[in-house]
Amino acid sequence: MSNEEYRRLPDELVTRYTFEPLVRDIYVEGEYDVAVLGWYLSTKKHDVGVYPVSTVKIENPQNTNGNKGRVIALMSFLDNEIPPTADGVRGIIDRDISTIANTLDQNRLIWPTDFASMDCYCWSPRILEKIFSLLFRRELNQKIIEGISTALQESFLARAAKHIVASEVKWITFTRCCTFESGQIKFDQEEHATRMYQSAGRMDVLNAARAWVVDARNQLAGDGRLYMHGHDLVEILSWIGLKMKVDKTICAEENLHRTLATCLEIEEISGYPLFQLLDAWAISAKAQSQ
Repeated sequence: MSNEEYRRLPDELVTRYTFEPLVRDIYVEGEYDVAVLGWYLSTKKHDVGVYPVSTVKIENPQNTNGNKGRVIALMSFLDNEIPPTADGVRGIIDRDISTIANTLDQNRLIWPTDFASMDCYCWSPRILEKIFSLLFRRELNQKIIEGISTALQESFLARAAKHIVASEVKWITFTRCCTFESGQIKFDQEEHATRMYQSAGRMDVLNAARAWVVDARNQLAGDGRLYMHGHDLVEILSWIGLKMKVDKTICAEENLHRTLATCLEIEEISGYPLFQLLDAWAISAKAQSQ
């Protein structure tokens, strides 16, 4: 059988969440989210299913922003079709640039990550220390941490500006414009922007992108993990590892991505608002069944 045959239909889900009040299902963007949330919920002994949105057949979603758009489209459909008291389904999406672009979708069935993406739960001094000490076997100091943090924030702003002024422009790897000299990490955002818009033939928007970044930078507030792209975190750690002459296999981004996830601790992430919502939501089904 093909994967297509296993895809659920939205109308079937309406029936499920209308007539099965104790069920708890979550739909997410991809397999990484399934792995992290599935591990958390299983460890906490919660009876909650976690599924990639690709398991649902969604015809012509209005929001075409990849799998995130499909989760939003599915939750919008279900919110309109199931009773307002039905509480058996949620969609969890990356917050992405919504914090600075003020574009967070308002839907009772959608819960955004606490930070820009699910990967950002892996950004902590404890996890960085583990990666450098146990995996890279290299020294980590405050200068490196601050350099990574600044580069990630500037890359995030560059991504957001591109999305705002010319979303069709292809992103180029930001570490191509990074340097690591005398223990100092620097990202040349100006060089990166020039290369990116020039290669796309869109130098006409370069000044608008620059202006947007300057304005947005002045408005940043709160936790720095709100302004980090998950892939950029993995990319820069891989790049730094290679610069430190760490084995290429260890620094491979796919391997490093998985390793970062294994550094997560239940005690730490259970304190974040999203995971507290998950706990309360799962427990409410248990309470109703008794």
